[in-house]
Amino acid sequence: MAINLEEILPPMIAAAKSTLNDNWPNAKDCAVSELKKIGENIIKVESLVVQEKISKETAQLHLEIQKNSTRNVLLSIDGVGLLLADQVIETSLSAVREIVNSAFGTSFL
Repeated sequence: MAINLEEILPPMIAAAKSTLNDNWPNAKDCAVSELKKIGENIIKVESLVVQEKISKETAQLHLEIQKNSTRNVLLSIDGVGLLLADQVIETSLSAVREIVNSAFGTSFL
């Protein structure tokens, strides 16, 4: 089962909006952009795993790199600290965990 961005991005954004709460108006543009990058990264590594071009372990490393990048961008937003940035990432990924794990055929997220 292939993952598509139109399926995973809306729940990721909704989770981020809920987590950011009062910071959402200030963080919206950066958060949406970064969540789109995470979604695109998930789709790319899923495709590479299916084609057996990378292992699931390497796919996990790619995701961690993207999460670190997203964390750094979120930290640049006024009012967003490390704990909140991590919560945004984790709640966003939790929102699509079932879809992504199903596509990978294993516990990826």
